[in-house]
Amino acid sequence: MPRDKTIFVAIPSYRDAELPLTVARLIAAASRPANLRFGICQQDKLSDWVDFSQFQGKISIDLYNCLPEESHGLCWALNKCYGMYGGEDYFLQLDAHSEMIEDWDTILIKQDQQCSDIFGGTKNIFSSYPAGYTIDKQLNRTLLPLGAASKTLLHYEEGRPFPTGHAITLDDPDRPVKARYLSGGFMFGAGQFCTEVPYNPEIVFWGTEIITTVRAYTAGFDLFHPSQPVGWHHYGERHIARKGRPHVWNLYDDEKRAVKFEERNRKSFDLVEQLLNGTYQGPFGLGSARTLAQFECYAGIDLKSRSRTPEAESGDYADS
Repeated sequence: MPRDKTIFVAIPSYRDAELPLTVARLIAAASRPANLRFGICQQDKLSDWVDFSQFQGKISIDLYNCLPEESHGLCWALNKCYGMYGGEDYFLQLDAHSEMIEDWDTILIKQDQQCSDIFGGTKNIFSSYPAGYTIDKQLNRTLLPLGAASKTLLHYEEGRPFPTGHAITLDDPDRPVKARYLSGGFMFGAGQFCTEVPYNPEIVFWGTEIITTVRAYTAGFDLFHPSQPVGWHHYGERHIARKGRPHVWNLYDDEKRAVKFEERNRKSFDLVEQLLNGTYQGPFGLGSARTLAQFECYAGIDLKSRSRTPEAESGDYADS
C-alpha cells in the first residue's frame, strides 16, 4: 500500500457492543494502520460510550456521541460520520459489527487501481455483501468461511415500492466486476464520495441503499464488486449479544422521542419515492454527471414498471 494513501473509515453504531472489537480488529488487520482515520457515530447510553483511549496518539478516531433517543436513524448517523471526513484519498463504510481480512487496505487499493487501469475511471466505489460470522454470549467471534466473491442482484420484495439487493456467487473473477447496487454494510472507494454524495439525514433506514446507489451513479461514480471476498459481517443472533443490539425503531428508545419513528419513517419513504421518480427537490438529490434514465439503462431496471432485463436478473455485464 502506498505510504501516502489515506483511508477514512465511517462507522455508524447504534447500541452495538461489538463496536470496540470491530475497530480494534480493523486496525490490527490493516497493513498501514497509521494511514487510517475514523469517524464514528455512537448512539448509546452515556455509560457505554467508548473513548478508544488505547489508540490515542497512534490512530486518529473522531467521535460523535449521542443518546439512543436522540438518533434520527441510519442516514442521520452516517451524515454525522461523513461530516468528519478530512480529505482522505479513500473511504470505507462499515457497520459496527464487521471484520476485514488481513491487509484489507492494500488489497482494496489495488482493486481500485486495477479498475482504473481497465475501465479508465478514477471515481470508483466497491461494495458487496460480506461473509458472515457468529458470536457467543461473551462476544467471541467465529468467522465463517469466506467462500467466493459475490455480486448483488436488484430485485423487488413484496410490499416494498423500491428495489433491494440480493447476493449471489461470482464465478472466480480475475478482476473487479461492474455492480448495480451498493450495500451499506461494506463500501469502499474514492474519498470525495463523502462530500459529493452526503447522506440525507431524513432518510431513516429502508431505501438507503438504492438511493445511495442511484445518487452515486448519477454523481459520476463507477460501481464495482471486488474480485475477492474482503471481510465478514454479523447477520444474526442479535439476542445473544450484550444489549441485544436493538434497531433504532425499538419501542424503549422511541417512547422518549418527541418525533416518533413512524412519523419519521413515513416522511422517509416519501423522500425515497420522490428521488426514484425524479421529483425530489432538495440538497440530497441526483448528481449532475448522469441522469436517472441512464442509471435505469445501466442497471437494466425500470423503476416505474418494476421490470428488469435478463442481464439484470443474472447480474451479468458484457464487459465485466
